[in-house]
Amino acid sequence: MIIIIFLHHEKKQFASIDKVDKITTPALFISGLNDLLVPPSMMSTLHSHSKSRKQLFQLAGGGHMDTFLISG
Repeated sequence: MIIIIFLHHEKKQFASIDKVDKITTPALFISGLNDLLVPPSMMSTLHSHSKSRKQLFQLAGGGHMDTFLISG
């Protein structure tokens, strides 16, 4: 079973970087390459810090609120 998670990496609101290594279920990190709120580099960092079975899925053209509309 794969659980899809959306992590927001912002210092004051969420501390995703401090939590991502505690995830024990498989994780799918989805990132729109045009996301200005959570840049792809942040999602890549979260992905690399995760210790669980994981996959990073990046979509060209996807922004923060419309990545799910991009076919891939």
